[in-house]
Amino acid sequence: MSRAPGGSSQGGTSRGRFSAVVNRSLDTSGTHGFRGLFDSSRRTPTVLVALGGVLLSLVLSASVWSLEQAEAKQALDTRTQVLAHSIDRALSDVKLRLGSIAGFYQASEEVTELGFRRFVKKLGLLPGLDAIAYMPVVVDRNLAAYEERMRLASPGFSVFEVDATGQRIPPGDRRVHVPLQWYEPAEAFDAIEGFDSTFDPDRSAAMEHARLTRDLAVSPFVRLVSESETDGFLMYWPVTDSETEALTGYATAALDLSQLVEGAVTDDYLSVLDWEVADVTGGEPSSQANLAGVSMLEIGGRTWEIVITSGAASGMTPNPRNSLLLLGTGLLATLFIAGALENRRKQSVARQEYERLRELTQAKDQFLASVGHELRTPLTSVLGFAELLKSDHPDISDEERLSMIATVADEATDLASIVDDLLVAARSELELLVVTEVPVSARAQVAQVLETAGKDAADMIEVLGQSGNPYRAIGDPSRVRQILRNLITNACRYGGDRIQVRLSSRAQWVSIVVADNGNGVPEDDAGHIFDPYYRAHSIESQPAALGIGLSVARQLAILMHGDLTYRRQGNWTVFELLLPVAVETHEGHNGHPAMSNGTEIAPAVTAS
Repeated sequence: MSRAPGGSSQGGTSRGRFSAVVNRSLDTSGTHGFRGLFDSSRRTPTVLVALGGVLLSLVLSASVWSLEQAEAKQALDTRTQVLAHSIDRALSDVKLRLGSIAGFYQASEEVTELGFRRFVKKLGLLPGLDAIAYMPVVVDRNLAAYEERMRLASPGFSVFEVDATGQRIPPGDRRVHVPLQWYEPAEAFDAIEGFDSTFDPDRSAAMEHARLTRDLAVSPFVRLVSESETDGFLMYWPVTDSETEALTGYATAALDLSQLVEGAVTDDYLSVLDWEVADVTGGEPSSQANLAGVSMLEIGGRTWEIVITSGAASGMTPNPRNSLLLLGTGLLATLFIAGALENRRKQSVARQEYERLRELTQAKDQFLASVGHELRTPLTSVLGFAELLKSDHPDISDEERLSMIATVADEATDLASIVDDLLVAARSELELLVVTEVPVSARAQVAQVLETAGKDAADMIEVLGQSGNPYRAIGDPSRVRQILRNLITNACRYGGDRIQVRLSSRAQWVSIVVADNGNGVPEDDAGHIFDPYYRAHSIESQPAALGIGLSVARQLAILMHGDLTYRRQGNWTVFELLLPVAVETHEGHNGHPAMSNGTEIAPAVTAS
């Protein structure tokens, strides 16, 4: 899918390139060698100067040409990355809307057409997002009853597919049908309610991917029902029953990539570039010319190749005229220009290096300030009470002394927790972080964390789960406790007055949920809460915390082949830790059952 640009732009870096090449060429040939040419040769000065100037100009022109090509390629690569990021960000916005639709269906006992349309209008559409639709999964034996039910609200409704000529025909004999039930805006398509997507292999494969992964799936580029060209694509998000987790339908978005890109990237950016996006899923990337920017984007089970080439007015196309002009320059002019431009280049590099060092210094200062605050707070209590205990003051009662000792122990525990998080963050940056994989009782780890959380925290936390079930998982016991400690500390510090730890297990996962009835994370911050050093909560009366606890927790969960997720569920703020379930496979040498990871059980409902 491509777009031809228009407009103009003017590049402005030719002098910088010239300076760099002159400097490198002079370093190669040597100024002393240049003077030696005059000193050692007995030829006339005119011939020598002409010969030296011509030779130097030839070297410079060839170097400038090569450098201009390299810089043009780098500029195209950079712009390609920007375009790929813009597309990915726009698709993430669409994914968020589809996920909201799925959540709307899960949270509602019954969704009417009017309710669906109002909800989609509240979400809003994006440039390139033609429509958002809902498609239920209908088993073939229930198809007639489904059509009768839909005709009560939409007379004449029937499920259909289209043949090669575009004519409507009855749906084929398939076990499952996925008809288009509602879409918004209503004028997006020409009355295609009942269109069954399962007849199309491309659409069916995308829905199957969404069903298996329980995640976003993207179709290949297809011809949408209302269009004549194959210049669109579909995004599918599975909608499941909130209790049984069975697949009930799909939230679907129909998109036009050209409009999506035009809405995500500014006009002055696209006006000087030719761009193309090709679906290379399952194949090899296409062979591109040297002067083209190429980027790969993985989205919803598809692999897109994004290629950018410079337009005629982009200013990024190497021009041989610059190299030809250098052939006529004299040696003296070349030396003066080289010196002036090299000086300018060094000044620019020095400014950039200064800015980089200044930003690094600011980041270091902010991080050190946060670390200092986090360590100073418990250290103040530890040192203060330690001094009081050391003084053996007679006015301190035994009860007060025990209270001080308990406080010192609690604050020391907090210090150890902070150090643990800092060590994990540092080892993760250096790729030195490792975990063990042994059978571990989730219930026992929760109990240990609550023992060290303090009596007040333990009293307000309710542990829910099947009585007597240890909820065995595969993981590192100390790292599991570190994750739980971070989650419970966050809930006590920022959550509501009710905190629950919910234990459960399913086919291949043990789930540990830490939930509270607080206000939760602001919606704008929800997508960043697992980013390192990101702080969604702030308290104006004290400096910001490190912001690494949740990031560290999720890294540890992933290293243990699990995951840590966040969501709002009704009035509850929910953090869910998933770990591979430990299942009994055979008896070991000591007679006890051996444990291993659970295997995945495929869902029973299909969409093809």
